[in-house]
Amino acid sequence: MGREAYGRQAAGVLLEAARTELAGGRYRAARALAGRHAEQNPGDARPQLTLAEIDRREGDPARQDEALAGYRRALALDPSAAEGWRGLGLVLKRRGDLPGARDALARYLALAPQATDRAMIAAELRALSGGVP
Repeated sequence: MGREAYGRQAAGVLLEAARTELAGGRYRAARALAGRHAEQNPGDARPQLTLAEIDRREGDPARQDEALAGYRRALALDPSAAEGWRGLGLVLKRRGDLPGARDALARYLALAPQATDRAMIAAELRALSGGVP
């Protein structure tokens, strides 16, 4: 295996480990792993999405600015990253930017029509639109 192929494979392992830590609520470990992947792969949106999701889920109001910036960085790298639009919409809603939240969540649903949380996000969109479908 060449050096580049090994690097890609190792990066994938780091990212998967970060997501596992995130799912378990181990934010510190997830941040360390995703941050390492981001440093090694600055053009990859996936670690930026993971870091932004950590910031969003931690719930600390001070981290919401970081989450917002992280989602925007990730979406600048990959505008087709559906989960980035979802996270961006949720952060914008929390910050009171309802038009921005509606736009981001609608884009998420357009990019991920089979999303497992489709019904929940569609209900959120209806609520953000004043109950209008």
